[in-house]
Amino acid sequence: MATVVHEVTPLKQAIDRVLGIVVRKVALDIHANLVAPPIQGGTPVDTGWARSNWIPRVGEPQLEPVGSRPTGKEENLPVTRGATGRPRYSLVDFGPQIDGREQVTGYKIDVEAGAQHVFVSNNVPYIGDLNDGSSKQAPAGFVERAIVKALREDLRHDPGGESPSVGASEGPVL
Repeated sequence: MATVVHEVTPLKQAIDRVLGIVVRKVALDIHANLVAPPIQGGTPVDTGWARSNWIPRVGEPQLEPVGSRPTGKEENLPVTRGATGRPRYSLVDFGPQIDGREQVTGYKIDVEAGAQHVFVSNNVPYIGDLNDGSSKQAPAGFVERAIVKALREDLRHDPGGESPSVGASEGPVL
């Protein structure tokens, strides 16, 4: 038995390493798709608060919004103009997003130590409305499209571009 365990250990380590790479790549690509400009399928932008709240994390999701939604009445804050021409203030915080990307970049699977989940979450109160199509900048379902896009790009079966698919009765074709 010791021989079998000895031979399986390198295989298990290789599988853990490859799975870790896949999880990191998919999570980071989903995040990149969601924070892309709306014209590229990302989150609609007015003040930037919704886009800044796509937080990737390892272990547990971000449970509260970060920063706060600019109201346009703030004083003494640096102002830039968003896509709609409305002011954007420094209340939008990209720090947790940057920290989360770094956390996911270092993610490794170690089943013996207890695998941790990877999340990309957004808790602004109106993110569901945006995903339902409330903004003219992005169609309904942009979140699902961002996920499917990452999966298509990251889980291809062969260099020829074939992507895995699910039967029609089982769900959408990736």
